[in-house]
Amino acid sequence: MRASYTNLKNALTAVLLLSVCPAAAEPLVEQSDLFVSGTEGYHTFRIPSLVVSRHGTVLAFCEGRKETRYDFGNIHLMLKRSTDGGRTWGPLQLVYKEDVIDGEGVTCGNPCPVVDLDTGTIHLLYSRNNDRVFVMSSDDDGISWGQPTEITSTTKKPGWGWYATGPGHGIQLKKGPNAGRLLVPCNHHEKGSRPGMRSHLIYSEDHGATWKLGESVPLADDAKPDKKGEYFAGNECAVVETGPDEIYLNTRCGSYAKKHNRRQVTRSRDGGISWEPLSDDPQLVEPCCHAGLVGDPNRNLILFANPANGPIPDWDHGRIRMTVRVSYDGARTWSAWQMLHEGASSYAALAVVEDGTILCLYEGGRDHRREWMRLARFQLSWLDAGRKPTGPTDAEPN
Repeated sequence: MRASYTNLKNALTAVLLLSVCPAAAEPLVEQSDLFVSGTEGYHTFRIPSLVVSRHGTVLAFCEGRKETRYDFGNIHLMLKRSTDGGRTWGPLQLVYKEDVIDGEGVTCGNPCPVVDLDTGTIHLLYSRNNDRVFVMSSDDDGISWGQPTEITSTTKKPGWGWYATGPGHGIQLKKGPNAGRLLVPCNHHEKGSRPGMRSHLIYSEDHGATWKLGESVPLADDAKPDKKGEYFAGNECAVVETGPDEIYLNTRCGSYAKKHNRRQVTRSRDGGISWEPLSDDPQLVEPCCHAGLVGDPNRNLILFANPANGPIPDWDHGRIRMTVRVSYDGARTWSAWQMLHEGASSYAALAVVEDGTILCLYEGGRDHRREWMRLARFQLSWLDAGRKPTGPTDAEPN
């Protein structure tokens, strides 16, 4: 009788341990360095982007900076592919580069892919020397790519200066009268009486055959110029569909202008063509940095990732605390958050694979924010465990 009691007690203890300690069987968060600066023939890897193909292949794009870590120079478009939901990855793949001209490297940067789920084609948009706009496409899940086609004439107005696609990824609308439209976030510099950076989208309604220019995001109602007389209405931005007649745009403009160190957001009611004035999101604190954004329509949620830190003393020390958040009400409030990396961190990209696993590819390091791009894999349950009973203006990550 005692032996039976002991066996039953041991069995119940084992069940209890598994129920309260699921991490003993499987890690809550798996992290691995996908791109490491100073390896594979490149000085630095930067500017992450993630998309999932129609067949479930995960594609991780970035810039391969050949000789230096700087934003200009000999910069190539790079790719790694995963066919098992981000668990393992194929070798580093050169998507495109241009030869050095008269001793000057050509910047092929800001990779911004968008997946056409109707055709299966993956379109990769990028900017050349932050001036001209190109697109190249793949019909075999990123194994091979066609030659670039320039689309500057239909996606950039005469007189605009700086121009950058992305960073991040584009989306295809699934709902409403504009279903099927491809949208790609971009930013540019305008001149005139109120000069400054602006966000905008470019779009295609014929599966990537042609691309058109949407309207610039208008200035916030209380926009003020900075010390240089510049007015900001968006810089590096990210986009997601939040309803059949609503597109949400999230930009780093607010922190760039040193206003409140909060992300700024706006919404479109016509499929990403025109926009409401920008407003601050009180929960999304940041030190002026690109952020990752992705929707999961199967679970009716929006995911957001950025270095959640306040005012920056400088670029290398202010970007820390990579944090992921989740919203269940169309990015109006953020109900749960968890930190992936407490130290130096910068740009981020998000994706959701077929089984619901969330992927976050982000820049970071121990000593500075450009040491590696690390891939984190985790479940929504881990992220939801960071839920706190706090007010809407509490932006402190868990």
